[in-house]
Amino acid sequence: LDECQGTASQTLLERLTHLLFLYVLRQQVNAGTPLRGLVALARQPGFSALLEQLIDQPGQAWSLETMAALTGLSRSAFFKRFVDCAGQSPGQVLLALRMRHARRLLQAGNTVEQVGAQVGYQSVAAFTRAFAKAIGVQPGAYRRQHEQR
Repeated sequence: LDECQGTASQTLLERLTHLLFLYVLRQQVNAGTPLRGLVALARQPGFSALLEQLIDQPGQAWSLETMAALTGLSRSAFFKRFVDCAGQSPGQVLLALRMRHARRLLQAGNTVEQVGAQVGYQSVAAFTRAFAKAIGVQPGAYRRQHEQR
């Protein structure tokens, strides 16, 4: 019974979070606030396909050249348009997507080694440093925190 309640609570929380996100997004659009971040990228024809690939394949060895080529822009034009649109560099967006994916994988019980490899890091040490800097806790500790829940 407790397991069913936990699943129902998680589903309800996810739904409420989704509705809150949509509400905030609608308020921004209605207020004429320029959209930034992933939403702004998703609305740009040249960037939406790239964003989809970054989300689907965060572990790929993405380079600025590769990303620019997918949008049909030169490196410099790509970087400028990306930053103007998203408010962050391509590297910052990629890091955020990788860390989001890493958190999910750790919550699902994957090992730190498995997660680091799946999100594009060549070594456990490099992944651990990046995760701790971005999230504020070591990946092993993050995994243990979510195992207890």
